[in-house]
Amino acid sequence: GCDNVSAEFVQTITITDDTAPTADDATGSADYTGECDDDLTTTLAFAPTFSDNCTAAGDIIVTLISDETTPDADCANAYVRVRKWTGDDGCDNVSAEFVQTITITDETAPVISLSQISSPDGTHFDCLENEPDDPIFTAMDNCSADEESVIPTITDSSNDGCQFSQTWTANYADDCGIDAESVSVTYTWTEQAPIVHSCPPNV
Repeated sequence: GCDNVSAEFVQTITITDDTAPTADDATGSADYTGECDDDLTTTLAFAPTFSDNCTAAGDIIVTLISDETTPDADCANAYVRVRKWTGDDGCDNVSAEFVQTITITDETAPVISLSQISSPDGTHFDCLENEPDDPIFTAMDNCSADEESVIPTITDSSNDGCQFSQTWTANYADDCGIDAESVSVTYTWTEQAPIVHSCPPNV
């Protein structure tokens, strides 16, 4: 009350943000292991979310920093894809990387089909002038949309002079060396008897 005023007493409040965001998703929770024909739509649509002590979740900058695919050296249909994200709170605090590992394998064998035989009546033929046409085999694999032609080998044959028999066997392996179950078909047939023409006696 006597017009005597002290020097200023200063209180300084310093607020810092030195804490990086953290991922909301557990480590490994977004990983996926499957086969080459699996639907990866949901897996590839994934992106992690982050939380921060100061920055609202919607304001954290989520960045995909790496997306690398490593083919399997021994299997053309297999690979490992690794995707990495970070969260940035806008104050130069960047989270540890969140890693998603996608492992694609090929463990399913292809399937061989007998797609065509020589006769609609089956594999037995009577009175043929010539040998029947070879059967036609094809193969389908779960990692390919294309049907593959398979060239069979003759694995057995017999000929007793009147009746003939021949077995064809088809084998196939996919691009990863997985063997299909072999498929065989046996044809039996008889040949047409020769036609004998009688000739008039010499005059």
